[in-house]
Amino acid sequence: MKFRTLPGTDLSLSVVGFGCWAIGGRWWGDDVTDDRSTAAIRRALELGINWFDTAPLYGHGHADEVLAKALGPAKKDVVIATKVGVRWDGEGMHATSDLSADHVKADCDASLKRLGVERIDLLQVHWPCEKGTPLEETLGALVELRNAGKIREFGLCNYDADSLSIARRIAPVAVLQTPYSMVRREFEHGLRDACAADGGAGGHPGPLGVVAYEPLARGLLTG
Repeated sequence: MKFRTLPGTDLSLSVVGFGCWAIGGRWWGDDVTDDRSTAAIRRALELGINWFDTAPLYGHGHADEVLAKALGPAKKDVVIATKVGVRWDGEGMHATSDLSADHVKADCDASLKRLGVERIDLLQVHWPCEKGTPLEETLGALVELRNAGKIREFGLCNYDADSLSIARRIAPVAVLQTPYSMVRREFEHGLRDACAADGGAGGHPGPLGVVAYEPLARGLLTG
């Protein structure tokens, strides 16, 4: 396994990570079981994968619980990345992004509890706010969480190039997570340049770290 350090951080990630959406079970068919998910997580560890990407959205937090149990004592030896900002409707079927400072902090605390850790290695905004919260408020809350020792680093998922550039001038964003595969190439049009640029006065100096999700296009590229 090869490893790369996210620029401006001390997070060294295996070039292949373990995405946890499917292990949440919901929306992925009846072939997903906790036993199979646990076996996959433990096999990933054997193969040298050292970071696991989860989110409250995945099975309404079930992925977090499966991951925490499967990793056991190995939690201290890996990088756990999760996300923040999802708010469900009353029936738990439709999710929106609420990035108010209060919700960001409460969502982080809930993830800490489900994962059974004292600090989250990488906390990422799942997608841009749909409730009008200023970017400065959201980033300020993430900085507060980091200063409080609840997270090591924070990043953004699913942001466009303009919003990403603005965010990097406000706060030390550590990473962008974005879809990238043979059939999804949006990253190559604007986002690549935004990530390669210097972070500006408020951010990490130099380029921004990037992690890709759905590199296999949800199984399309594997048959």
